[in-house]
Amino acid sequence: MIGEIDSGIWATSYLLSMYTIRPKDFILFENTILTVNDRETNLKDFSKYTCYLDEMYPLFSTGTTVEKKIACGVKKSKSEKTTKEICEMFELTPERLNRPLRAVGNERYRAMAAIGYAYGKEVFCMPWFSNGRIKYFHMHFKTIQKVLEKERKVFIFPHAPSECHM
Repeated sequence: MIGEIDSGIWATSYLLSMYTIRPKDFILFENTILTVNDRETNLKDFSKYTCYLDEMYPLFSTGTTVEKKIACGVKKSKSEKTTKEICEMFELTPERLNRPLRAVGNERYRAMAAIGYAYGKEVFCMPWFSNGRIKYFHMHFKTIQKVLEKERKVFIFPHAPSECHM
C-alpha cells in the first residue's frame, strides 16, 4: 500500500491488527464486515489472525527473550516448524536470540515477524514508514516479505512513494 502519511493507508493496517487491542483508537459508525476468501467476518474475529509489527502490540511487550517468545508461540500454535527453523527462516542472528526484543537492534522487525509467525498469525501489518526508514530497514523488510510470501501469509506494508519499492 503506497501513499503519503495523510492518505490514510496506514489506518487500514492499524485497524485490521489493533482494533480489539486499542478499540478507543477507532470511531466506526457501523459494524464493519470484512470479506476474506469469499466469507464474511468481523474485525474482532479477524484480529485473531493479525499481528501488528510494532512494539506496542501486546505480543511484543514483555521482556522475554526472542527465542523464548518464539518457542512459546511454537508450542501454543502447535507449529510444524521448530523454534530453530523459524529463527533460520527469518535470518535471526543466534547471538541476539537470548535478548529481549528491545535489545536486538535492527533485527527487531524480523524478530517480531518470527514471533508472530510462531504464534500462527496469518496477516502481518506494519505501521506507516517514511522513505528514510524504508531505506534504513529495507533489507530487513525484504527478508520478511520473502518469508511471508513463501509461507503464503499476508504482508500489509503501508509506506510513502519512493524509489525503494518492496
